[in-house]
Amino acid sequence: MKLTLMICIWKRADIHHSCAQKGSVELADKLEKQIQDQGLDVEVERVECMGECKTGPTMRIAPGGRFFAGVSMDNIQEVMEGLTEALKKVE
Repeated sequence: MKLTLMICIWKRADIHHSCAQKGSVELADKLEKQIQDQGLDVEVERVECMGECKTGPTMRIAPGGRFFAGVSMDNIQEVMEGLTEALKKVE
């Protein structure tokens, strides 16, 4: 089973705290590169909303995986570790 890392990249015009406005597009780019560089069997899916704009950027490992809120370049390694752990469970 292939894992998917869902990353909210939605930019809402009516509020100032959406995921894209907090750097989620750059985070998605960085994570895609790290996933590719490490040869992980993970698909990155850019989604439009996870309903948690105030706590964004938000990400989720699917199926049934961990949810991340408030992700930044400073804690991107936590997401990569979460992916590695999730991959062990599906092998």
